[in-house]
Amino acid sequence: FSSSKGNKYILVAVDYLSKWVEAKALPINDARVVVKFLKSLFSRFGTPKAIISDRGTHFYNDQFSRVLAKYGVTHRLSTAYHPQTSGQVEVTNRGLKRILERTAYWALKHANFDLKTTGDHRKLQLNELNKLRDQAYEYFLIYKERTKKLHDDKIKNRIFNVGDQVLLFNSRLKIFSGKLKSHWSNPFTISEIYPYGTAKLIHPDGCNFKVNCHRLKHYHGGDPPPLEILDDYPPMIEVILCRIFVLVFKTFAYENSLIYKERTKKLHVDKIKNRIFNVGDQVLLFNSRLNIFLGKLKSRWSGPFIISEIYPYGTAKLIHPDGCNFKVNCHRLKHYHGGDPPLLEIPNVTTFPKDD
Repeated sequence: FSSSKGNKYILVAVDYLSKWVEAKALPINDARVVVKFLKSLFSRFGTPKAIISDRGTHFYNDQFSRVLAKYGVTHRLSTAYHPQTSGQVEVTNRGLKRILERTAYWALKHANFDLKTTGDHRKLQLNELNKLRDQAYEYFLIYKERTKKLHDDKIKNRIFNVGDQVLLFNSRLKIFSGKLKSHWSNPFTISEIYPYGTAKLIHPDGCNFKVNCHRLKHYHGGDPPPLEILDDYPPMIEVILCRIFVLVFKTFAYENSLIYKERTKKLHVDKIKNRIFNVGDQVLLFNSRLNIFLGKLKSRWSGPFIISEIYPYGTAKLIHPDGCNFKVNCHRLKHYHGGDPPLLEIPNVTTFPKDD
């Protein structure tokens, strides 16, 4: 970006869950300002589990690594010359560029050079922003209270004492017949009450165990519902069988997920053309940047360029006849077989003079 009040760079951070964007204009882009920016984010939003960045020297250095290790944050690097890895950030950068291009003229036309008035207006904007954040926090608390009230209203306030007869709700997965049978198992006797809603039950056959009182209800006599025991197995054997079946289902689900991943990968790989490039080949470069000017019907393939060097992991160094050298990912290249090459699309961007 052009210099504005001494700032030449914009550092952008995006939360992948909430899509919240933090952007800051900076005069330099070294490790010190990046670490300072991250610490300000950590103090306001907390530390994330991981950070994804490109392989720039302002991210890939010892100082940056030490700070992330101190806060217990995992640092993941994107693939070289493959901005799709940080797609959300690239979309944000595109939006920022569009906003800057569309508002630059308006900002110059309506610029206010009265520093006192500008400072007062900026303070007013900050106060309004703080007010909006406070309102959002209050609305969030109200939402949590209402959600908790709706949940608590559905919970019946049952009081249990030692010696009460109760029925136990059996919520385990039903993988056998008997869907119309009662989920409440025949009466148990409460032998002890523990804090935080836990009770110890006694069964006539001598089986003792602890459960949460949310799974109990009072037994008022009559024929108790039959205890569901599969093929007259003891209760512990029934529990073991249910766990075995759950493990079997988990294994099937894991195998099916592996099959799905392999099929999805095969479909993706089949769409990728196996292009082999060598040093000296003439290639065309795919230009995927956003076109906000005329020329929608122009070709997106620029060039031709000449490959001067091949690097590992699918990266190549290109040479243009005008002397421009740069590195790209080979996924953006295709062989040039002669003919009139497409024009290199360089938009005629109107620039504005730098600030004094």
